[in-house]
Amino acid sequence: MFTIFAPVFDDTMTNKKENREEYNLIQRVYRKVGKAMLDYQLIEPNDRIMIGLSGGKDSLALVDLLANRQKKIPFKFHIVAAHIAIPEIGYKVDTQFLRQFCAQRDVEFIEHSTQLSEENKSKKDKNICFVCSWNRRKALFQLAKETGCSNLALGHHMDDAIHTLLMNLVFQGSISSMPAKLSMFEGSMKIIRPMLTLTEEEVMSYMRIMKFEHCTVKNCPHEKDSNRDDMKQVIELMEKLNPNVRQSIFGAMTNLQTDYLPFKEAP
Repeated sequence: MFTIFAPVFDDTMTNKKENREEYNLIQRVYRKVGKAMLDYQLIEPNDRIMIGLSGGKDSLALVDLLANRQKKIPFKFHIVAAHIAIPEIGYKVDTQFLRQFCAQRDVEFIEHSTQLSEENKSKKDKNICFVCSWNRRKALFQLAKETGCSNLALGHHMDDAIHTLLMNLVFQGSISSMPAKLSMFEGSMKIIRPMLTLTEEEVMSYMRIMKFEHCTVKNCPHEKDSNRDDMKQVIELMEKLNPNVRQSIFGAMTNLQTDYLPFKEAP
């Protein structure tokens, strides 16, 4: 069984309302991550896990969370954080900060640079964000293979899964999103998302309470080209109807009632 890591708070701190709330938030974050790991069997003994470290808040939180889990669960696994740079995109990160952040947590850090493939750059119908993401993911898979990692951990959270579901509904006409664990390449590699049951707000609060320093980032010039910002606005509108809309939509992905859908099979 997984043990739940909790930060150390003395009695004086927990007697203050603000500190009690912070304590409870951190407890909830670690409990959710631990439960997701257990429920979906995300990590097994002697796993070698590569974390995709972009430098954003989500990937930084993932490094910290897995580094803590590594010290608390009753078996050994190895983690390495990898940052993939694509210079031609214009998104820049202080890699020295990332290196120090990982070193403080005894996590190996790898920096790798790649380029957009000519094949993808020629596809005018592909969004630049999709092309960039596809190339980063391809580089991560290759790097994981070269370093003996059979698991790729990504920092997606509940909001990401919800936005992806809505985008696929609206633009692809499909009901699909982000699984907590996805087997790839005939089982030789799997993608895991340990933070998938955390909301974006919980991740941001966790980072604030833990006093993470922010990585110096030059924002991507294409960051507004994605439909994700539009989906965030859709969710905000839905929240006016139901404050718990995130939990409702996320829960719906495990509550498919196919008997009440128009077609069980394609006509």
